Formats: sequence, C-alpha cells, structure tokens
Amino acid sequence: MRFRSVVPGLLALLGACSKNDVVSGSDSGTRTAPSASPSATPSARISEDAGVPANGSPWPIERVLKVVNPEGQPVYSGPVGSVEGTITVTGAAPKQLALPVAERRKCNGDVAADASFAYREDGIGAGVRGLRDALIYAVGYEGIVFERNLEKHVSIKGCVFDQRTVDVTFGQALVVKNEDKIPLGPSLSKSETGVLSVAAPGGTARLYPAELGPLALGMRLGPSFARATVYVLPHPLHTTSEVNGRYRIDGIPVGAKINIRARHSAFSEESAHEVEIRGGVVSKLDLELQSVAK
Repeated sequence: MRFRSVVPGLLALLGACSKNDVVSGSDSGTRTAPSASPSATPSARISEDAGVPANGSPWPIERVLKVVNPEGQPVYSGPVGSVEGTITVTGAAPKQLALPVAERRKCNGDVAADASFAYREDGIGAGVRGLRDALIYAVGYEGIVFERNLEKHVSIKGCVFDQRTVDVTFGQALVVKNEDKIPLGPSLSKSETGVLSVAAPGGTARLYPAELGPLALGMRLGPSFARATVYVLPHPLHTTSEVNGRYRIDGIPVGAKINIRARHSAFSEESAHEVEIRGGVVSKLDLELQSVAK
C-alpha cells in the first residue's frame, strides 16, 4: 500500500521499532539463506562489540545511545532473517533538469550522463522500470539492533554522487571519496563541526550527521548540482536500491509482522508492506513507488 508522508511523520517512523508500528501488506515468497547479520560496507571499519552501537563520529557514546536506544531496550540476540526484492516505479518518466553552464565548467566538462535527471531508473523488461536510490528500511521488530559499521562510504565522480540516496545510521561517519580531478568540499545541511572538509582528487572527506531524518548532501566547494539526500536512521536495518531496483536487508529479527518501507525523495508517497521474517530465510518482497508529473 502507499500513503502520504511528511517529514515529521517520517522521523517518527524511523525511530519506531515496536510490533505495533505496522502497515497491512503481503509477503511474496521466501528461500533459504545463510546466517545473516546487518549488511557491511566492504571497506568500512567494524565495531567488535555487538552490545554497543558503533560510533565513528565525534559525539560521545552517551549521545549516540540516547538517539538510537532512548528507552533502553535490550539488544536483540535471537535468530535473524533477510528480505530482498525489487523496487519499481510507475507513472511519469524522470524529468530532465537544466544544469547551469557555469556550474558545469567547475567540473572541467566531465559531468556524468545521468546528472540532470530527477531520479534514476532502469528498464528491466516488459515495460517494468526498476528504481535506483530508493530508501528501504525495516520496523516493527522486538528489541534493539545496533549498528556495527563505523563508516558509510560514498563516492563522487563526474561531479555526481554514486548514490542519490545515502542511508546512514546515527553515529556513523559519512566518508566521501573524490574520484574527480578537481578538489571538492562536500557538506551536510545539519552538521555541528562547522568545518569545511575538502577532498583532494583521489582523497576523502569525513562528515558527521548530527541528527536523525533526511539531510541534504551538497557541495560548499564544487558544482551546486552535485546533491544527494542522506537519511539518518537510529538502527542499521536499512539499505538503498541499486541497479534494476534490487535491494536486500540482512540481520532482521524474526517476526510475523515486520514492516518493510520504501521511499524516495523525488516522490511524495511511501510504499509499505508487512512480511514474515524467519531465521536463516530470505523473504521476497517487491515494492512500487509512483512518479507524478509536476
């Protein structure tokens, strides 16, 4: 099902982890899976203590705990499963935006082909369109699951972020790698450091999200059209859709009514369905978002 969402409502949903927070829907199938744990970025550093949230930020661990586990719930230690599927889009095709010539010149003419589109999609056959860069996350489970990865990695090439949507857990550092030939200074709309972090060509910049919710990732040094939406969540059970709209979330606590939700900053509606999560099993769930012409 789809429903309209606004930012205050989204923030409440991102922090919800009780079984009462569910939306009617259906599960489209399951298959056996290996023992699962929250997905890790291959190049990221890992926290060794599952009983404490990873903290790659400058914030004290007490601040991180207050955000990710405000009620002091016990850490979940039971069996886990996974969910995977495809996010598709219907409706209007992505609008192509004009990129100012002066801003393009900042990239020395090296601008990615998809930089001007409002969102990215892939044709996956028979008129079906897979949606990239959708945020997918799980709520409605018992207990707390802490983040283990200290960092979230993204890159910028052709003056475009490789992800238009970046999913981060509060307490993680956001590491931006510059694969372009010019210095770039990425920045977040909500950051308390107040320091311009510059990534030389081939280098990295570290950013620290200061609160939950959608934040704007842009450039203080570089082209203004280099933008992405950063969703900061209190738990690690989230991901973004990749090529052909494919996604997968591992390490979800078992439960009969786990709610899987998908959203994209280009659309005004979310999509949400319940799914049964069983230990060592990958449940199949496809979700759809609708694009409305403006």
